[in-house]
Amino acid sequence: MMRVENGEVVERRLPRSGTFDGRPVSNYHRLPVDTLYAEGWRDVTDDGPPEHDPETHYARRTGYVYDPDTDTVTATYEVVERPPDPEQGDHLDPQIGAPDA
Repeated sequence: MMRVENGEVVERRLPRSGTFDGRPVSNYHRLPVDTLYAEGWRDVTDDGPPEHDPETHYARRTGYVYDPDTDTVTATYEVVERPPDPEQGDHLDPQIGAPDA
C-alpha cells in the first residue's frame, strides 16, 4: 500500500508503527483496511512492464501515479534500449575495432 496526500504519493511503505488520531500506534500496518483507507493508504496496481524485446531493451519502474478518477495508485515503467555489449564486439568507440574472427 502507498499513502496519497493531496493527489501525490507521499509514502511507499505501510509502517509498522505510526500516528493515528495524534497518538503513537504500534502495529499500524495491522489497522483495519477501512481505517488505513481513511488515512490515505491505497492499494497499488502493478501490471508489470510494457511489452518489449528483452534482447534489445529493458524495462525499469519509474514511479507511481495516483489517479483521482479511479482512486488508485499505479506503477509506471519506462522501456530503455540496452547499451552495446563490448564482449560481442558492439563497441561505442569505432577505434576499438571488431573482435578477431
